Amino acid sequence: MEEVMSAWVAHQIRGLDPEDQYDILYEKVLNIVVEVSSLDPDLIEPTTPFMGLGLDSIMSVEIADRLGKAFSLDLQKTLIWTYSYMDALIKFLMDELGKKNAL
Repeated sequence: MEEVMSAWVAHQIRGLDPEDQYDILYEKVLNIVVEVSSLDPDLIEPTTPFMGLGLDSIMSVEIADRLGKAFSLDLQKTLIWTYSYMDALIKFLMDELGKKNAL
């Protein structure tokens, strides 16, 4: 199922301008963060630090695993600490997907 989602996301964002790619990835990543953390999505802004949201190391590993599966990427378990807010994480994923899928 994850491979289908990855292919679907790649298909959806291929050829779009970067702003539209960002918006699609933002929604997908936000959904994963909310599913793992049970946070209200309205609390998560593009520049809100993940640490400030109360995410712990177990949640960070789960988020990295789900993102890796969703986008068929091999991601570090420390991903949300390296890219510590949504905007940085989305831009990193855009770069990685661009390398993989030639967006």
